[in-house]
Order: sequence, then structure tokens, then C-alpha cells
Amino acid sequence: MDHSLTGPLLSHETIRRPRKSIWKKATVLALFIALFGAFVVVLLRTTVLGKAADDSLATKLWRSIHPSKGQLKTVSGLIARTLGDDFVSKFQLELMDAKTDTEVFEIETVNSVVVLRGTTTVAVASALHWYLKYYCNSHISWSANRIAIPSPLPIVSPKLVKSSPVKFKYYQNVCTVSYSMVWWDWSRWEQEIDWMALQGVNMPLAFTGQEYIWQKVYNEMGISNEELGKFFGGPAFLAWARMGNIKGWGGPLSQSFIDGQAVLQKQILARMRAYGMVPVLPAFNGFVPEALSRVYPNASITRGSRWNSFGDEYTRVEILNAEDPLFQQIGSRFIAEQTKEYGSDHVYNTDTFNENSPPTSDPSYLKGLGAAVYNSMASADPHAIWLMQGWLFFDSAQYWQLPQIEGLLSGVPDDKMIILDLFSDVYPEYKRANYYFGKAFIWCMLHDFGGNVGMYGRLPLINQAVFEALHDPSSQMIGIGLTPEGIEQNPVAYEFMMELGWRVEPVDLPEWISSYVKRRYGDLTPEIDHAWQLLLSTVYNNTNGDKSVTKSVAEIRPEVVYDRDTFMPIRLYYDPKVLVDAWRLFVQSADTQFASTATFQYDLVDVSRQVLSNAMLLLHDEVVGSFNRSDVEGIKRAGSKMIAALTHMDAILATNTHFLLGRWLEAAKSWATTEEEKTQMEFNARNQITLWGPKGEILDYSSRQWSGLVSSFYLPRWKLFI
Repeated sequence: MDHSLTGPLLSHETIRRPRKSIWKKATVLALFIALFGAFVVVLLRTTVLGKAADDSLATKLWRSIHPSKGQLKTVSGLIARTLGDDFVSKFQLELMDAKTDTEVFEIETVNSVVVLRGTTTVAVASALHWYLKYYCNSHISWSANRIAIPSPLPIVSPKLVKSSPVKFKYYQNVCTVSYSMVWWDWSRWEQEIDWMALQGVNMPLAFTGQEYIWQKVYNEMGISNEELGKFFGGPAFLAWARMGNIKGWGGPLSQSFIDGQAVLQKQILARMRAYGMVPVLPAFNGFVPEALSRVYPNASITRGSRWNSFGDEYTRVEILNAEDPLFQQIGSRFIAEQTKEYGSDHVYNTDTFNENSPPTSDPSYLKGLGAAVYNSMASADPHAIWLMQGWLFFDSAQYWQLPQIEGLLSGVPDDKMIILDLFSDVYPEYKRANYYFGKAFIWCMLHDFGGNVGMYGRLPLINQAVFEALHDPSSQMIGIGLTPEGIEQNPVAYEFMMELGWRVEPVDLPEWISSYVKRRYGDLTPEIDHAWQLLLSTVYNNTNGDKSVTKSVAEIRPEVVYDRDTFMPIRLYYDPKVLVDAWRLFVQSADTQFASTATFQYDLVDVSRQVLSNAMLLLHDEVVGSFNRSDVEGIKRAGSKMIAALTHMDAILATNTHFLLGRWLEAAKSWATTEEEKTQMEFNARNQITLWGPKGEILDYSSRQWSGLVSSFYLPRWKLFI
């Protein structure tokens, strides 16, 4: 060993009094190592982890639009509405300072008082929900609540701390407001916003009442209400008129409806903001009334593409060229007027070419379009951030290749745009889209199309895929989201998805399901636990890539041969016999302690409905088989069984208020102020869930297995067919 290198450094003299030269060398070396180490850490965090650095895109977005602290009294109101006034004083609510750029909640018992703390009011509400679920064995859902709070309140010690692994928890599809929420009053909206807060939603869509703003903008530009009546869709079809798919169908909108929706929007926004949520408001996408050409004859306006075989009277909506100066004027005027009326939280949603075809695939045109849409927001709101549904990249994947995707997205600064990877639960687009070329995105569970009520889910896949995307070193995933077209079905799928927003790794699903059932019903017997494990392995374990919930032949137009192999398929992805086994266990449990439990009653009806729906497919196969053999008696035997199945289904559905057609129709008519409006509202409500268009252009897309609809529409069709 060469002591010329080691000896002096280890000598007593060196240790006691280091030489200046050696000290300087050591200091320089240490500094170099420290700087090099810091460089490596930064490099790894920015290029490998992608989202951990303090100056990351996710952090920039969070600091730009993060939820406000909100008002704790909002959670006190939530407790009163959900648990009762007597429970308000039993909880101590506290807001705490945020030490990280994400939401955190804490639960602990201090001097016999349950303390709920959070960095935001939504986080405090989430703490309440966690406590109710995992300490009080209680359950809150769309179908029913089961609240059973022990006395005294269960003690939490040591303190529970939950930190969300994602920054944003988004909610709603632009279609949800039409397929499910269109007829809601404030009472129902209040319930839903409470549900959002409990689930941790901090970024909800808020699309109600925008026609009130558009009316003001276009009136000022010289367009009459009569002309707007041919542009706005009817109440049940507003989502697709807003996206430029259709115009006028189901209309015209009455002034009382337009005004009433504006009042409702103010109530919605006030409550969302009281929770500290970031409501996402609409913006201009380029689709305009035909009458704009009359007012501006030199404007660059073209006809859009046809949508779903609608006639020209109701589709091929006029679109304003993004390069026309009028585009910026309309977009900025809308944002300014909307801000004046509703305020702003600086996040806006608008979708260009949603199920429509752009006039060219030139990336430079698309870049200009993206820039124009964003600038129309930013010119009125310099802090604007564009939240865009990524549905177009999936729905028109052949058009949206990498050059086109990059073209559209490159027109917007990275820190001014968020993409909703809308269909992540089945077809995540972020990888195919090259991680959206550096744009932030939210991993979403779409789950439902058209408000269909069939039992369906991909819980095992979601349990893994969310975390795989979160830890993908190339991704800029900043949140999770629920983006169903319709809600109030399959509550287990939605609660599970949103709970992942407070977990850092996949859960033990069979164990989680058992816990869920115990909360939902108040107890867990071996029979009902086994029934739900069977549901988890069948209806809630879709693995074959089907795009949506299975459609039942009970609710679609009778045919001899169905060509529905992919989208809304009729063929089952599980063994229907296993579901029958689960159903038997539910029936056996109907005479137990669960008999009077509203949540169990709902599930018993739902499982029974699904079993009968599946039976319809098997019976249809028998009918077709007999038809192919020219066996008339065989057709009659199988046909009579189909009619009996539908009759029984309607009777079973009639036992639970959540499966009644009358609720939908009465809610629609409640918005009417005249008999004429009442007729129009009911027409809108009925048309959407049956013909969906003047001539059945999207027939049965939004079908619902509801009592009253089965007996008055589906059953007569099958009788004619048989």
C-alpha cells in the first residue's frame, strides 16, 4: 500500500490540525461531490421520475389552480345533511397548512373529540368520509345511504394521516349533464356536490346555464332568440349541441328554462367554491349559429360534418374558421360575459371536433386551431387553462396520428393545458399519443355510455393501471377522474375508483369488497360475502377489451342477427351461470337482517334485473335457432319465455324507486311553466332514452331498464317480433 497517499491524512497531526492545502482539496472535492450528486438527483427527478421536481409541470399547474382552502362551515352543513344536526358538535374541523403540493387529511381523537383536519375543505370532507367508512361502518352512495354511527364515536389513535398521490380528482363527462343531470333541481345538485366532496373531487365540471351566456353574447351581436332557437338543442340534447354535433333538435329552449338554469348554475358554483373546489367552466369551440353569416356576411364559416346520420336540418353545424378575427372576438366575449355572471376559477373546457372531422389533416392548421382556441380564453383571462377531453384521439384514431396530435397540442403552452385521458379504463391513449407531447393528463374511468344501467366494471385492472400510469417515468399524470356519460349505476365501481385517489398502492380487492359490503349492508354473512366475490369475478372483472357495458337484447330493437361485437356488445364476457349463483345467494339473504336495508334492496333488484337481462340473450338464441329450423312451436315456446322474462323484469324494477321511468319524466316536467313546455320536456325525456333523434338516428343508445319503459316500449316491441 502506498503510504504516501494515506499516511499523512491519518496522522495525529493531520487530524488535530489539517494542512490548509489538504483542507482546501477536501473542501473542493466535497463540494464537487455534493454538486454532482445534486445534479444527478435533479436529472433523475426531471427525466426519469418526470413529476417529482419542484418546478415540474404538475407543480406549476397545482400552484396555478390548486383548490382553495374553502369554508369549514360547508363541511358542518354536510355533516348536518348527512348525519343529522346533533352530530355537528361531535366533530372538530380544522384546516391545516399544506407542506406539500397535494392534499392531505388527518383524523385523530383528542380529549374524546374526533378531529378532522385537511389542507383544503375537500380534504376535510374526505377525512369525514374515511372515518364514516372505516371507523363507523357506514356507507353513502347514489342508490341509498346506510348511516349507523356508534355512541360514543370510535376512537382514532394513533393519528391517521392520508396524503393523496395525485393533485387533482376530476369529475364528469360533458355528456353527464344531459344523460343524468339535465332535470335536476338544487336539492339533487346539493346532494351530488356533497357526494363529490366526500369522494375527494376537487375539480368538477360545471356546464349548467351556459346558454344564458351565449344568448347574451349573440343577442349583442345582432342574432335573435328565434334564430338561436334553431341553434341550441332541446333540454335533453344540450351536450351535443354544445359540441357542434347537432343543432335545434328537441328545441327551442324556453326562456324560463334558460333563466332557471342560470339561477341553478349560481347555486352550483357557490357550493363548489365553498368546498374549495375548482369548477371547470365552458369556453368557445368555434361552432356558431347559422344566422352569424347574416350578421357577418364576410366571415369565414363552413358547414361541419354529418353526425350519426342526422339530416341537414339538425346537423352539419356551422363552424367559424379559427383564423378569422371573429373567432377571438366571440371566444373572449363569451369568457368575459361568463366571468361577469358566474365568476371564474380559470379552468375551461371546450372540445374541438368531438366526433366531427376537421377540414384538413395539416398539422400546421391544427396548431393554429389549438392556439386560436386557447387565445380566445387567454385574451379575456390571462390565467386561463384549457382542460380538453381526449375522446377525439380515441374515437377518430385513424385521423389523429402523432403529427396531428402534436399539431393540435403544440399550439398551447405546456402549463396552460390539461388532457383528460377520457377512456383510460379500457383504451388509455397517453402512450399511443406519445404522452401528449409533454402535456399533463388525468387518468379517467369512463365506464358508462348513455346512462345504461347494466352491471359492469374493470376493478382488478383499474386497481393496477392507475398506479402503473402514476409511476410511469415518461408520464405527466397529475390526477384521476370519473368521466361517465351517465351515473347512478354500479356504485361500487365509482367508490372504488375515487378511493384510489387516497391510496399509494393497489388494494387487496377481495378484502376491499368484503369491507365495502359490510359497510353497505351493516353486516357481512358468509353467503352475501360469497355472492359479492362472485360479482367481483364476473360483472366487475371485464378483461376482454369490450368498450362498454354489455347491452341487453331486452332493451334494443329486436333483430334475428345482431352485429354488435365491440361497442355495446350483447355477448357476455363472463359465465352467466355464475351470476345466477350470486343471485341465489342474494335471494337467500332477503329474509335475513338485510331485508329492510335500502342498499341491499337496491342491489337485490339490480342483480335480479341483470339475471333476467342475461336470460333474454339465451332465449333469443333459442328463438333464432327455432327460426332457422322453421320450428314454429319452438319459436312460440322460447318467445313466450322472453315475454314472461320482460314482464317479471318490469314488476321487479317497480319495487324500487331508483328503477322507475316516472322519476325521470316527472323531473323533466317539473321544469315546465306552461302546458306546452310540459309536453316539450316530456318529449325530450322520452326521445333521449328511446329513438334519440327524429327518426331513431341513435336508437336505444341511451336505453334504460326502468319499470314503465320495459312495459310500455320494450315489451310491445318484442311481442310484435315474436
